[in-house]
Amino acid sequence: MRTADRISAILLLLGSVFMLFETEHVKTTAYQILSNKLFPHIIFGLVIALALLLLVSTFLSRATSTLPAGYWRRAVGGRRVITLGLICLYVLVMPVIGFLPASAGFVVVTTGAISPKPRRDIPIAFAVAAGVAGLIYLIFVYWLQVFLP
Repeated sequence: MRTADRISAILLLLGSVFMLFETEHVKTTAYQILSNKLFPHIIFGLVIALALLLLVSTFLSRATSTLPAGYWRRAVGGRRVITLGLICLYVLVMPVIGFLPASAGFVVVTTGAISPKPRRDIPIAFAVAAGVAGLIYLIFVYWLQVFLP
């Protein structure tokens, strides 16, 4: 487990440092109060700090613990795999149909796929998806005039 954590931490460090340097190619826009490079720098700086913490923690001694029986079967359960697949589908579909319809569809489909009582939860999911999509449109597109893909 420590070897996998070390490899993950090193890959996260390398990828985040690369992306931090790549954000320098982002054009600065004159109509924003804050630089549009600020949030990528914050995110990649945070990932670098957490990757360093993970890397350091792999060298500290800790008590060995055995995992309970059936741990991996529960950890990689059906609902988690379905959710991961729906997230991948969401990322692939978003550039094709747009951010707002893909996000609304993702909320409804994910709720239907993992809900224990879909007949009760699907109407609520439609209301939440419509409300969130409407708020995102009003705040980002109408008020802040941000282009959404």
